[in-house]
Amino acid sequence: MVVRRWIACGSLVLLASCTATMDEPQSAGPEAAEPAASDSGPSAQGDIPPPISIPPPPKKLRSLPLAVADEKSVSANDAAMYRLAFRVLLGVANPPDGMALCVSIGRDPGSNTAYDPPAELIARLTPPLHAAYPASQCVMDTRPVIARGGEQAQWYHVWVKQQRGDGSRLLVLVHIYGNLGSHAWESVATPVDGGWQVSQQTLVAIS
Repeated sequence: MVVRRWIACGSLVLLASCTATMDEPQSAGPEAAEPAASDSGPSAQGDIPPPISIPPPPKKLRSLPLAVADEKSVSANDAAMYRLAFRVLLGVANPPDGMALCVSIGRDPGSNTAYDPPAELIARLTPPLHAAYPASQCVMDTRPVIARGGEQAQWYHVWVKQQRGDGSRLLVLVHIYGNLGSHAWESVATPVDGGWQVSQQTLVAIS
């Protein structure tokens, strides 16, 4: 005659519990009784140690700046275009009052490599409710922050995706407020009467 004994196996942290069966022949003699559990022994729950708690790694800011620290001057015509583009970008992104701004531009048409804008451009585009910093002074934690002091910020970047034969430029206006938080718009900057006009923005990316 065969008896079926159930053997349970448990897991400690992530493994699911499981069961298995084993067949063994019945002893010819009387079945031996299980010894009574000792009061001094560990309880059934005490046999399973609690899950091990692993502390998170120490918080560390990324060391790479958000932009190349190169404040190469741009032409007065380009500076006027960037100023208008940043005003448009800040208008659609609408940063909270008091939020610090990290600012960068893409100087080379077709490349979104971020460079610090000229100091006079930052000074002229700084809204009264925000402090603006060259993006080379900012790094990315879970959000953009000012490298010195760790103040939370938002990153604003304008670059020229395409320079067209008629003098107009296809711009990309980028707003980044977290590792998984960003928007990008496309807009066309058209030269008019010695200045610029920026068309209505089209949302092209969101994360």
